[in-house]
Amino acid sequence: MAMLLFCIRRLSILLCVVSVLCFGSPAFSTVGDDIDNSWNVKALTTYFPLYESELHVLDEETLIHQGVSLSPKEGEVLAFSQQRKIAILSKPLLSEGQFLYREDSGICWAINKPFPATLVLTGSSIIQKSDDGSEQVIDGSKNPIIAELTGLFTSIFAGDGQKILSAFDVYLLQNKPSLMPKAGWMLGMKPKADLMVGIPAEIRMLGKGNLRWVWFSNKTGDQTLIEFSAVNGLQSENVAARCFGRT
Repeated sequence: MAMLLFCIRRLSILLCVVSVLCFGSPAFSTVGDDIDNSWNVKALTTYFPLYESELHVLDEETLIHQGVSLSPKEGEVLAFSQQRKIAILSKPLLSEGQFLYREDSGICWAINKPFPATLVLTGSSIIQKSDDGSEQVIDGSKNPIIAELTGLFTSIFAGDGQKILSAFDVYLLQNKPSLMPKAGWMLGMKPKADLMVGIPAEIRMLGKGNLRWVWFSNKTGDQTLIEFSAVNGLQSENVAARCFGRT
């Protein structure tokens, strides 16, 4: 039971880019107050008209029709950078690396800084990979709580519209260049049911076509911002092998 509770606490940070390892220390470093907060984050996270009734999305077809893709492109390696602001800390925490989603293999966070770590999230398990090739696995088939959490996390980062709409109230805002100068749309998500351990109180996703930014907060006031960007071809091959053992 103690190990289960420990892993559930780590899963709450897992959604914050899976950067705290279920088997080890936090994969974060503190950074100075002068860090770039990525274009007017405060405006996008405090825009409360996002949750007006006329912006409520009821079906996945609406998102498709509006040209909204809720995940990075399947099979494409992307760089990610993450800033996490914890209420009890004066400075944000930073991690960065590469992200890869493959429908047949899962979602991989290949963390490079502040130290290397590789985490693969499937629909029912969490796998930590070490440099020596060894793996440690939390198997959701043996615990329904882990299975439900990993399934939900996978649906969010894989952009599974049907599962997202079944678990969250979703709102879509578009064509607001003064608010979102680098994005064409912003999606707001709030859980429909009472919060499970590890599920954020609010998630906002932004993009131009494909997903580019993810922001979320929890009940304690902790906030996380993730930004995705392109990488070169050689990095893509290396990350695919690191994550799934093949290119």
